Amino acid sequence: MGFLALAKMWERIEVARQDSDAALFFDLLYAGEMLLKIVTAGLVAAVSDDRERHRYRQLHQLVRADSPGGWTPVIEEILFGPTSHLLISPARDEQRELTQKVGPGSWQYDSLKQLHAVFKSLDPKREDIPIKVDGRTWFLSFAELRNTTRAHGAPGSGLCGNLCSDLEKSIRLVAGSFKLFQRPWAYLHRNLSGKYRVIGLTNASSAFDYLKTTSTVNLSDGIYVYFGEPCRVDLIDTNVDVADFFFPNGNFTGKKYELISYITGNKKDVDASPYLAPPGALPSSETQGIGTLEVHGKSLANLPPSPSGYVSRIELEKELRTDPQNSNHPEC
Repeated sequence: MGFLALAKMWERIEVARQDSDAALFFDLLYAGEMLLKIVTAGLVAAVSDDRERHRYRQLHQLVRADSPGGWTPVIEEILFGPTSHLLISPARDEQRELTQKVGPGSWQYDSLKQLHAVFKSLDPKREDIPIKVDGRTWFLSFAELRNTTRAHGAPGSGLCGNLCSDLEKSIRLVAGSFKLFQRPWAYLHRNLSGKYRVIGLTNASSAFDYLKTTSTVNLSDGIYVYFGEPCRVDLIDTNVDVADFFFPNGNFTGKKYELISYITGNKKDVDASPYLAPPGALPSSETQGIGTLEVHGKSLANLPPSPSGYVSRIELEKELRTDPQNSNHPEC
């Protein structure tokens, strides 16, 4: 089966293959877009939450991206930027596959070589690829190809026929070899009993089976990838039927943004409120300790200064001082 969403996309491509070379080429571009977005969303899922909200910052950027070119900077940031130190330990395998330079015989090099052949057909003067490449270059190059051919180009049917074979081989190499697609993926739906219905999205989804018999784990419904623990993939949408898969497609208005299915071509709008807060660190709590002990009356404490504009509540404050000393309130 591989990854279910991609398997369904290959079914669409088989139909396009019977139609025309142009239809096949553009459906292959859709498959590449889907691949890029699955990888990006999967990498974001592997980012730990922190006070600086690096993970939220990537989601905030992606729901506003109007083209695949808006997704590749997020891959770059997670692999090389400040967010990289927040990747959970198992995801270091994916990071290495995308950042280490390797040569012929590796999926990274061979998939990029096939993609480069597509560029060569479009521009014979294009420079050859280096002797060694890293995996993330494929995603940067694919975004360039999509922009060149679909957004700012109109290749004819004859040319499309020449491009399809190399493009398909390239996409299949990435989808069939990258570690992320060999991990367990599943859609989780919590039943009224508190236990979960687990719908596998890859062949290896048994890592989630323990959720079928436990009600002590609290996970929201949605798609998860297993990095030693279930990690929520926020930006891919489906349901318990897993008949279709939707991905952010830009058109962010402040109230909603668009999801698109590359499998069926359907679109739908979803609520944008989870991504309205500006990215960045959360403000410090006004009651957070100051980190050092200072003299307060007859004792040492790390109490923060009283906030400006504080309204005294004499009776309530008196109760707070006296109740802990009252033997009738042992819970205090």
